[in-house]
Amino acid sequence: MEKINVILVEDSLFWLQQLSKGLLNQNDFHLIGTATNREEALDLSIKNNPDVIILDINLTENNLDGLDFAEELAKRKEIDSNIIILSGIMEEDVILESFAIKNVVNYLSKFNILDIFQAVRDAYHGKAGIHSDVSEILRKAYRKNRKEVRLSLLTPAERELYDLDKKGLTKNEMAKKLHKSFNTIKSQLRSMRNKMKGK
Repeated sequence: MEKINVILVEDSLFWLQQLSKGLLNQNDFHLIGTATNREEALDLSIKNNPDVIILDINLTENNLDGLDFAEELAKRKEIDSNIIILSGIMEEDVILESFAIKNVVNYLSKFNILDIFQAVRDAYHGKAGIHSDVSEILRKAYRKNRKEVRLSLLTPAERELYDLDKKGLTKNEMAKKLHKSFNTIKSQLRSMRNKMKGK
């Protein structure tokens, strides 16, 4: 079985232990390692380039520095991991700021551990399974800036297709350019267009 390579970044030892235990119990996950600060996390990420990085929004007490670190990861050419933000903050501006960061594909409460496991699988398979609580907050934000919000919900792969679609490339041209099958492009385009329509 092909396993999903995961790194967990969490400064709370309690949550680090709880989440690590849960991740290790998933047969389809390989927990490469854990980190409690940016330096450890960056070193692990550069050396391993995992499929998914689970990142706490606060790496020190209540200052959202996890988002700064997510931006730092996104700028690293040697790292193309999908990032899941864990947070207890359900505020519209923080959620939108998170999704605006390249490679952030989900935003979840760490209190819902089973949701985190599914989010890892969704991230690995290129799906953005947004939790209902977050979806409700984002729905309210649509009235303010519909297009920008919808763009923020696209996975990195879907955003790439969105840009190519705007340029007028055909599905065959996209498949050739991105080295993907025609059916994969067709499926991801359908998902992208549905999100942009608000479906």
